[in-house]
Amino acid sequence: MAGPSPPKEPLDIIIVGGSLTALMHGITLHRLGHNVHILEQSPTAAPTSHMAGIVLSPHAIALLDRFDRIADTPLGFPAGPPIASGYPYPSPHAGRLITSWGAFYFRLRANFDGLSSAYISHQPDSVCVDGEDKESARGRALYEHEQRVIDVKQSDNAKLSVVVQDLARGQTRTLPADLVIGADGAHSIVRRIFAGEAAVSRRYAGYVAWRGVVPESAVSEETREALRGNKTYPFSSPEVGQVVLYTVPGPTGSLTPGTRNINFVWYFKTPASSLPELLTDKHGHRHRTTIREGLVHPTIWSSQVHLGTTLFPRAHSEIVSKIHSPFLHAITDSIPPLQAQAFFLNGRVLLVGDALACLRPHIGYSTSVAALESGLVEQLVRGEIGVDEWGRRVCALAYLHWCRGIWYGHSYLRLGSGWEVAASAVRYWVVLALYWVGEVCGLW
Repeated sequence: MAGPSPPKEPLDIIIVGGSLTALMHGITLHRLGHNVHILEQSPTAAPTSHMAGIVLSPHAIALLDRFDRIADTPLGFPAGPPIASGYPYPSPHAGRLITSWGAFYFRLRANFDGLSSAYISHQPDSVCVDGEDKESARGRALYEHEQRVIDVKQSDNAKLSVVVQDLARGQTRTLPADLVIGADGAHSIVRRIFAGEAAVSRRYAGYVAWRGVVPESAVSEETREALRGNKTYPFSSPEVGQVVLYTVPGPTGSLTPGTRNINFVWYFKTPASSLPELLTDKHGHRHRTTIREGLVHPTIWSSQVHLGTTLFPRAHSEIVSKIHSPFLHAITDSIPPLQAQAFFLNGRVLLVGDALACLRPHIGYSTSVAALESGLVEQLVRGEIGVDEWGRRVCALAYLHWCRGIWYGHSYLRLGSGWEVAASAVRYWVVLALYWVGEVCGLW
C-alpha cells in the first residue's frame, strides 16, 4: 500500500515540550512527511504523570483511529454512566474512553518515535511517505529529554534559530527550524519569549485537586462492585467539594479485573491564604502549584484523610484511607489570549495547549482540545487555512473550553451564589452556540 504523499518541501519543525499535546501534534506533522524534533526539559524519558486517569473524548479517539499503529493492544475501556451521588452537575460520558496518563503517553510515544515501554513492548513499523524507506521515516521523528529551550529568534537566513541548553551535558546549541510550536505548558518559555512575563500568569480558581491511585486488588469487593461496568463514582457536597472514583488501567496498561488501579480525585475548596502552607512539602520547600507524590507533608494529608473518612460515602472513604502518597495540584487557569497572541513571527511560532491557554483540568477535555488543535495545525501547514484564521479558531476553541471549565468548577464546588453558577452555565451555552455558528457558516 502506498504511503501518504510527501510534502513539496519537508519542514524542520521543533516542538517545545514533550507531553501529550506535543506528541499529538508531533504524530500529525510527522505523518505529513515533515521532520519533527520534540524537546522536553524533564530529566527523565517520560514527564511526570500527575497520577492522573484520563477520559479520552471522541476527538482524541478519532486521532488515534487515524494514526495508531498499535490498535491491537487495548488502551482502555468505554466510559460507563456516572453513579450520581450528592447534588447534580454536568457529567458527559458518551463516546469516551477511560485510560491512564501513562498508558496514553506511551501509546503516543510508540506511534511518534517507536519508544518501547512496559506498556508497549514492541516497536511499531514507521509510516513512510511515498518513496521513503523505514529508516528515513523513523529519522524524521526525534524526541529528546533534558533539553531546555532558552531562546527562539529569527536568524539571518530563512530559518528560525532555537537556542537549547542540554541539561545533561551542560552545553548550549542552536537548532534551525522552519516552524516552532510551543507546547510547553502553563509556564511556557516560548510564550514568555514573545509575549513577556505577564502573558504566562495564572489565576487561582479557589480549589485544589488531591489525587492518588490504589490497586484494585487492595480494596473491598463492595467497592469494586460499585465501579463495575466502567462507571465513574462521583460524590459532591458543600463540605467536601467533589470527589470522583473510577477504574483505570494498571501500572503496565493491564485491563484485567484485579490488576487495574482505582483513580481518586478530590476537588476541595481552599482559600488562597492556605496555599503557602499547603504547597510547602515535607522538606520545607515551597512549590508554585503542585507537589508530586511522596512529598506532601504527612500532617496535612492526615488532616485531609480524617475529613474524607468522616464525610465521604463508604467506597470513597475506603479509597482515601488507602492513599499514602498523594499528589497535590492547585487549580489555576488563564484567560485565553486574543488572536494576535496565539502566533508570532508571521505564524512561524505557534502556541498550543496550556501554553496558549491554561484550562481547568477537571473538564476532561484537554485531550480533545489538543486533538482539535493538531488538526488545525495540519490545515495550516498544508496551506488549507491562513495563520490569521488558525489564530481565530484556536483562540475561539480555547475560550469555549475555558468557559466550560468555569461552569464545571462552579457546578462541582458551588463556587459563588446560585446566580453565579447559573450565569456561568448560560455563558458557556451561548459561547458554544456562537462557536458552532462560526464553524458551520465559515465565519472564521
